[in-house]
Amino acid sequence: MRNEKIIPVLLIVMSFGFISPSMLIAESLGQHECESLAIAAASFMSSRVRGESKDSLLNRLPSLEQPPYKKSSAKYLLLIEMHQMVEEVFAHDELDATTYMVFKSESCLKKVQGQEVISYGVAYPQLKACSKLEFNDELTECSMKAAGAN
Repeated sequence: MRNEKIIPVLLIVMSFGFISPSMLIAESLGQHECESLAIAAASFMSSRVRGESKDSLLNRLPSLEQPPYKKSSAKYLLLIEMHQMVEEVFAHDELDATTYMVFKSESCLKKVQGQEVISYGVAYPQLKACSKLEFNDELTECSMKAAGAN
């Protein structure tokens, strides 16, 4: 089962001692990693909707206690983000995968640009409203605004 691990895709560290997370993220992550994060976000939410358990998703990820990557690497940041996403996906009622994917993608891009990021918990009520929109363009725009896009 170790070969079936989800490809590491990121989180931004809450703190790395004297290194600020924003500095670390801006230097290590870019658009490619944000795209990978968005795909993982949609996958996690879809897995939850299909009935997969939190433990099952976490067991498919490499451990944070003994990570297979250097703690200063972009892959490690992706791994942290993925663990955080699993926690987020199960912290609230489920959303549709597109709403969550757009929110995480926009949040990642804001982090990369060194901008303030709105937490999932704070954005959740707005995201829940976004997920009820019928048109994809409206849903996307609403989810981006929930993440703080102008």
